[in-house]
Amino acid sequence: VSTQSTGVSTSDMGTFSQWEDHIRELALYIDWLYDAVPFPPWVLTSVLIASCVYLLAGLRKPSVSKFRGTSNEAVRRQRITKMRASSKLFQPPYPNGWYAVCRSSDVSAGDVIPLTAFGRELVCFRGKEDGNIGVLHAFCPHLGTHLGHGGTVEADSLVCPYHSWGFDKTGQCTQIPYCSRPIKSYGDRINAPSYTTMEAAGCVLVWFHADKEPPWYQPTLLTDIDNQGMVHVGDFAVPDWEMHLCEVSANACDWYHFKTVHQWLGQKPNAMFKWIWVSHACKTHMKLLGAEPTGDSNCQRDPLSPDGASLPDEMIVLEESPVVIKLLGFLPIPSFTFNHFRAEAWFQGPQLSVFRVRSSWLGEARILFCFCPEKPFQQRCLCR
Repeated sequence: VSTQSTGVSTSDMGTFSQWEDHIRELALYIDWLYDAVPFPPWVLTSVLIASCVYLLAGLRKPSVSKFRGTSNEAVRRQRITKMRASSKLFQPPYPNGWYAVCRSSDVSAGDVIPLTAFGRELVCFRGKEDGNIGVLHAFCPHLGTHLGHGGTVEADSLVCPYHSWGFDKTGQCTQIPYCSRPIKSYGDRINAPSYTTMEAAGCVLVWFHADKEPPWYQPTLLTDIDNQGMVHVGDFAVPDWEMHLCEVSANACDWYHFKTVHQWLGQKPNAMFKWIWVSHACKTHMKLLGAEPTGDSNCQRDPLSPDGASLPDEMIVLEESPVVIKLLGFLPIPSFTFNHFRAEAWFQGPQLSVFRVRSSWLGEARILFCFCPEKPFQQRCLCR
């Protein structure tokens, strides 16, 4: 049969012959491989098949993983915080009120510690003789030395490490060792700016007012803990967080978000396993609302909860009670195990918050949260 009658050209026949040669060489190589390798034939066959599958898989269409937003979450968070801080949608970053700058136990008699709070550099010290706390502007009025670094306490005065000027807790200059004139003759220019300070519930509280006005309310949320004679259980570390200070207390007015954001108790939204689902019923009490709180009608009024009309202007109370609790989201937990609990979140200004948990079986516990901005949109939290 001629190549013309079969429709196959001479060049095609040459190509077929080349492929036959290649296949023959590959078969000889495989035979040699079976004889040379000290393994059973089925092992070598499996390796060859796996190699072919791997090579074929590499020929599939290229693909990339599904895009889920920026890969660097820290950079994204930093960018969002910067946008929010410059948006002019928020109040000034340092509201007037009482700030917990540190714990009382952080400052023993004779101690001096530097502080950063509400965008200011401060220095805190405790007298050796009277044991009282003082908080001053950190920089000496003489030549600007930071009193929190190297400063010492003599008697009840803070002494500058540079030229030994001394200051009491009100900021009055008490000594200039190398001057013979009376201290008062120099006037107020030698005094250090001071802050109204008090201690309550184991915290050092400083009053800040943008216009330097005196305190117009007292931190009764904290002093009440002392008056009740409650036992201190412990302190807890809380990482800094990037929000406006007022956003925390604003949540106390937003009772509905407990049904969405807080339906899974203590769980992150993307957690693989979620353990406890809670249906919350909440109401908000504040003077602006009068005697009738706003919120969920399923929240049964606790006789011990406050009357909103009697609350001071700077206070907000969120009352919460669990209605349904389910383990893993579908196994109901008997209501008698949690019906005896009542919870309230009390806010006095945006800086101070106390979570009260009452149980008719176990008594009452209070968790104290004090928020203090070091700079705009960076909050430090003291929890005890």
